[in-house]
Amino acid sequence: MTLPAVFFSPHQDDKTLSMSVDIIRHIAAGRDTHVVLLTGGGNTSARWAINGYNSDTNTPVTSGYWGSRHDPAIEGYSPLSWNDIYDARDKEFKSALGQLGIPPANIHMMRTTNRTVAGFKTAMQSVITQFPANTSYKTMSPIDTHDEHRVIAQALWELWNSGIVSDVRFWLSRLDVQNGVTGGSYQTAATTSAELAKVEKATRAYKAWNPAAGSFAVGYHSVPIQFEALLSDPKFRYFLPTQFTTADLPF
Repeated sequence: MTLPAVFFSPHQDDKTLSMSVDIIRHIAAGRDTHVVLLTGGGNTSARWAINGYNSDTNTPVTSGYWGSRHDPAIEGYSPLSWNDIYDARDKEFKSALGQLGIPPANIHMMRTTNRTVAGFKTAMQSVITQFPANTSYKTMSPIDTHDEHRVIAQALWELWNSGIVSDVRFWLSRLDVQNGVTGGSYQTAATTSAELAKVEKATRAYKAWNPAAGSFAVGYHSVPIQFEALLSDPKFRYFLPTQFTTADLPF
């Protein structure tokens, strides 16, 4: 019997941008594959782009993805609150996972409020206790340029270092791949044409614009260049836990 695999996604787009090929391969291998969203998402600038206005600075905002300024009153929706943004991102997350082959029962939504190493360790352990020993766990890289990605990576690394989990991988963020910030030796997973077709379908969830149905293309209003970089260079990079020490984990 194959062991399960669990992917810890910091935010709603990370698992597609940085880990989707691994998700596809675990499913293809017949493993019971789960994805855990650890947070509601960050305060993305996509909110202002979708609203056409930054209410914090009282300034109009043009959407780089849309190529113009949105006008909710004309386009038929109310300006989005932060909770609206989180809900829209959750829909994109679930829809993208469906395209990768993850059934709804294997999608787990968490709203970790203590977003520190200790807080994320507690959140992860609440998941780990539900799976057998030697289950595989994946998340982002401890050398990621995104602070919260690094905090979450450190939490998983510490659980590995203390022997609570034994099979761990850390995936390099698409932003770091795009910018050439690789941080040393890594393993590369290049997609096949069939895998890329699934990844491409997953990205469509992040560009779907249908306000009447609650779809606001938050992912593409937030990081369109990262999605396009993924599709133009569909290689994924990961590290083993043995490549890091406490000196690499400053949080």
